[in-house]
Amino acid sequence: MSAAAVPEFDPHDHSAVVDFLGDVTSTRVVVLGDHTLELLCGLLRRGCPAALALRSGDTVEAASADLVIVAQPPVGTTLSHLLDLAARLLVPNGRLVLRTQPPVLPPSLLPVLRAHGFCPHRVHNSRGEKLVVADRRSSSPLHH
Repeated sequence: MSAAAVPEFDPHDHSAVVDFLGDVTSTRVVVLGDHTLELLCGLLRRGCPAALALRSGDTVEAASADLVIVAQPPVGTTLSHLLDLAARLLVPNGRLVLRTQPPVLPPSLLPVLRAHGFCPHRVHNSRGEKLVVADRRSSSPLHH
């Protein structure tokens, strides 16, 4: 592969996400999306004490996660719906990691994150995708 080539995005390869997260030994994680088994296994292998996969229609207790990962949104699920769900799941100042593909961020993504109570602060490039990291503001009006 040439130096300018972009690696192929593989929606089933979650190793870059797990590597990026680092220490998860005291983190309660909820993963939103489809095809999440490998990501859950990777988190558990890294010592994550609580990891749960949810689909957009599932219900869960509010403020039950320190970290929400949007891995592969189900077809037909809007980003707005997933961000509402993530805001409800996260504790104040919790963290959101959003996998995006293609590797070019849509210009509307950062304003949409802010509108849903998130403060985006980092974008990580990895294997033909971007991982967008945002914190849930403690005063988010979407927290129930």
